[in-house]
Amino acid sequence: NTDKEALLALKLHITHDPYNLLQTNWSINNSNSVCNWIGITCGFRHHRVVALDISDMGLTGTIPPHLGNLTFLASISFTNNSFYGSLPNELAHLRRMKSFTFAINNLRGEI
Repeated sequence: NTDKEALLALKLHITHDPYNLLQTNWSINNSNSVCNWIGITCGFRHHRVVALDISDMGLTGTIPPHLGNLTFLASISFTNNSFYGSLPNELAHLRRMKSFTFAINNLRGEI
């Protein structure tokens, strides 16, 4: 589904996962719903991703435009990692977004 594709795209953009948290848990072979993946919260009604929290995981990488396809996303937190580059314009498509935290990273540009 679209949510799984967006999250797997994020995983592909991560170049360093020192604790293998996403490497072992976010798997296309994992028959479990993405709702069971670490850092993911889904809504009860539609079982779509409503929160993405991968803070404090020591991750390095860039943020892919595919996250703009998480249309039910209301909260995102990437705090205290080493993401770099700029935030993709596609994040502006997330109309349900209420909480948006990217503190303590190496991002540049405008939100």
